[in-house]
Amino acid sequence: MVKSVVCNDEKRAPLMSMVTRGTERVTEHGILVPLENFAQEVGLDDAFSRVPFGMKTVIHAPREKLAELLCHIWGGGMDVKDSEASAHPLTEDLAVAAAWGQASFASASGVNALLRKATPQIVVALKTGLNDVLTPHRQRVLRQVTSPWIVVDLDLMGLVVSDQASTYDGGRLWLYGRNRRAGHGVSVRAGPTGDRP
Repeated sequence: MVKSVVCNDEKRAPLMSMVTRGTERVTEHGILVPLENFAQEVGLDDAFSRVPFGMKTVIHAPREKLAELLCHIWGGGMDVKDSEASAHPLTEDLAVAAAWGQASFASASGVNALLRKATPQIVVALKTGLNDVLTPHRQRVLRQVTSPWIVVDLDLMGLVVSDQASTYDGGRLWLYGRNRRAGHGVSVRAGPTGDRP
C-alpha cells in the first residue's frame, strides 16, 4: 500500500481501498498519484478539455471522466465496470480522486455514457490532442536515451540464426565459417536517424 497526503475528509467512512489516518490516506492505487503529476506536466487535462463530447456536466465533466478512464487503464483495469466492482474499487478511492483534482470519481455508468457518446470525429480529436501533448515529451525522452546515429556492420555476412532450420522468416541461406557450412541467417539493415559523428 502507498501513502498519499491529501485533504482531510472525515465525513466518509473508510473504504476497503482507502484507510484514513488524520490527513494521510493509504490507497491501493498509489501509482496513480505520481502519474497525475506527469499528466499535469504534459498538459493532459487541457487536451481532455478540448475534446468536443457535447455532454452537459451534472457532477463530472467529460474531461474528468476521461481522466478517470485513464486512471482505470493505468491501474490495470480491463473493463470499465471493474472500476466499481473490483476488490479495491477505483470509484471509491478518494485519495486518488483528490490527487487528480476531483472530489470523487464518476460511476462506471457515467464513464460508459461518455464512451457511448464517442464518435469517430471525437476519437480523432482525442488522439490529436494526446499526440499534441505527448509528442514533445516523448521526443525529449527519446533524445536523452538514444544515440543520434546507428552503427551498421557492412561485412555482408548474415547473422547466424540456425544451421538446423530449413526456413526462417526474413532469412535466407548463407554459407559461413571456414568449412563454408550452410545455415539460415538474416541481414540487419538500418537507415540514418540523424546527425552522424
